[in-house]
Amino acid sequence: MSVQKGENPIFRRPKEEGNVNLTGSLKDFGLTDIFPLIGQQQKTGILTLREDTKAKRVVQFLFDKGMIVGTAFPSDPPDQPPLARRLIRGGVLSGEKWKKAYDQQKEDLISIENALLNTGMVVKEDLVAALRLLTFETFYDLFKLKGGIFRFETKEVSYDPNFIEPISSEHLLLDVLRMVDEWPMIAERIPHFNMVLKKSDPTATLDELTGT
Repeated sequence: MSVQKGENPIFRRPKEEGNVNLTGSLKDFGLTDIFPLIGQQQKTGILTLREDTKAKRVVQFLFDKGMIVGTAFPSDPPDQPPLARRLIRGGVLSGEKWKKAYDQQKEDLISIENALLNTGMVVKEDLVAALRLLTFETFYDLFKLKGGIFRFETKEVSYDPNFIEPISSEHLLLDVLRMVDEWPMIAERIPHFNMVLKKSDPTATLDELTGT
């Protein structure tokens, strides 16, 4: 399959449209219904979720045999996708370095992930962790939606196993549901959301830090 200029090779779409197997309203079928169904039936394709607000944000989850193998954000600016915001906010790289990698991606017709690695701006371990965290954060944010529509199309998807770790729908759902339950308690203890939390003792375990 050829890659067009500016296209991310990790998340290529085949030219032919897939078959629409599942579509509806998130008010009728929730996330806890849709994701387990796709996972249990080991479907391969793209799940598109469209926000029912003025923003009309669109989020996509890529599935390979029921496993989640990435996210995509068609409605976001291509030069400032969520991955860029995640890496910059986490202090992994600056906005200037991201722009340099983005320009190289378009020039060399490679993925943004390979552009970041080729320039030495990010180590592979941090990039893999950021992509995985982005999947969890994106799914968590979906629980804040007041409404919307979903559409699942069976089609071939491509991803780079060098950067993407497949995640089971059940694992993602259980972890994020726990985050939803625990977040109100955590939010009460955080003075403001611009702060970056670090262990007071880098060698301490979570058990040792409890209550401190």
